[in-house]
Amino acid sequence: MPPAASDKRHLLLEPLLHGIPDAVEAAIITIDGLSYATSYHPKGIYAEEDRLAPMTITGLSLSERILQVLEQGEFQHTMIAGTKGVSILVALGDAYVLMLCLRKVTSYDGFLAQLEPLLKPICNYMGVPEVRFFNSALE
Repeated sequence: MPPAASDKRHLLLEPLLHGIPDAVEAAIITIDGLSYATSYHPKGIYAEEDRLAPMTITGLSLSERILQVLEQGEFQHTMIAGTKGVSILVALGDAYVLMLCLRKVTSYDGFLAQLEPLLKPICNYMGVPEVRFFNSALE
């Protein structure tokens, strides 16, 4: 279980903001709707944490419901695209959701390939299974 002190948790997200072009905000939200960690790019946007967490969980809930109705399995990730940016929600185990805001995504598959290795240390720290976007038949 991660430590209780929240003042350093934002450091978990720094590699995402520096390693992904156009990333402007990242947050880890508990499924209870509480902010676990938040980090912002200096030139990015700022969404208030008391609004960000419930919006993230609402997106998760809606995504899970759609998957259930369409019988498409468990939630893994979803993208919400607008004219000025993209928000990605990624399941981190059963207890957390990563929300990542970007100015743009030119290739969704390319973005996921770039994101996957950056999530490995976060998953290891938090004690959740590693996120896998692509399953290889060779493994």
